[in-house]
Amino acid sequence: MTSFRRLFSCSNSITLSRIVLAGIFPFIFFSSIACCRAVALVILLVAGVTDILDGYVARKTKQVTKLGAQLDPVADKILAMVVFYSFWQADLIPGLALFLIVMREAIMIGGSCFFYYTKTAIMSANWAGKGSTLFYYLTFIFLLQSIPGFYILLYIAIGLAYLAMLWYLVSIWKTKNY
Repeated sequence: MTSFRRLFSCSNSITLSRIVLAGIFPFIFFSSIACCRAVALVILLVAGVTDILDGYVARKTKQVTKLGAQLDPVADKILAMVVFYSFWQADLIPGLALFLIVMREAIMIGGSCFFYYTKTAIMSANWAGKGSTLFYYLTFIFLLQSIPGFYILLYIAIGLAYLAMLWYLVSIWKTKNY
């Protein structure tokens, strides 16, 4: 498969659409249209579906690639950072939460890029990473719907995200696959 076809395979295109949705989110979230939060929520729900769908399509169509395995978590991190930065800008979450999220995601993106370009390891998802993603989306829903308790969900998500990062680091160290 050529590089172009591999990049724009169906599953990778679904993943790339999540990055596009991340770029659209702040424009909708901060717009003056009457239902901007509802539309922003729909964007996030569609992004969540793409997060589930891309891997499923890749496995079903036998289009699983190293690029796709690296691109998917990068798309997740871009989306999370854009959304949480927007929430912080709107004074909906504290700066500490944003700092913790951005630092963790930046470290994970850097690590992912390092392993992709050195062709040494692929960090596959673990339960803590999947759990943090689930709690991120629950936080998005609760916050955009003004449901009390989103701070608890937010800090659970952050805790799981750091646990996942620690898990990745320990796994890589144990295998010395770098």
